[in-house]
Amino acid sequence: MSLESILSIARTALLTQQKAVDVTSHNIANATTEGYSRQTLPLTTQDPLRTPWGTVGRGVDSGAIQRARDTFLDMSVRRESGSAGQSGTMSDLLSQVSTVLDGLGTSGVATSMDAFFNSFSDLANDPSSATARTLTQQSGADLARQFNMLDQRLTQIGSDAASKLSGLVDQVNSIAGQIGDLNRDILASSRAGSAPD
Repeated sequence: MSLESILSIARTALLTQQKAVDVTSHNIANATTEGYSRQTLPLTTQDPLRTPWGTVGRGVDSGAIQRARDTFLDMSVRRESGSAGQSGTMSDLLSQVSTVLDGLGTSGVATSMDAFFNSFSDLANDPSSATARTLTQQSGADLARQFNMLDQRLTQIGSDAASKLSGLVDQVNSIAGQIGDLNRDILASSRAGSAPD
């Protein structure tokens, strides 16, 4: 093996080890960065040189920088995060509806319905009574008013949810645009021969 070959192997080894140190320092710098995954630099031997006297090693080579991530766990986290978000949203909406419906107990629709049916019972006992008729009309009007208030509250909850959803759609569209820009940058970086961080 010539001196030139030995120096070439040493040069390649130093450059490869420098790249490995760069990857390690990048990992250390981002150790506390949320969402960061460790990077690795796989080292492989270069194809040996075949000579009439046998094979001679040619040193070390590095592959592409790889992320140390578990694809299965990544997919699980994304799926469960989506489910958690959906459950949280449903819980918020149901809690608002529950608050509206809980108000029906002592002073809301339930009380108005009881008064309405009781007034019908009183009217059935004395159909000719003008007072019983008036009370039945008033309790019917009160019940209709309670139903209208309930409808307004539930409609407001629905329209608030739709408005919030519209805002989230705009936010998702903005994030999708940013992801598209990042994908273009990654593609350009990959074509230029460097691995994206």
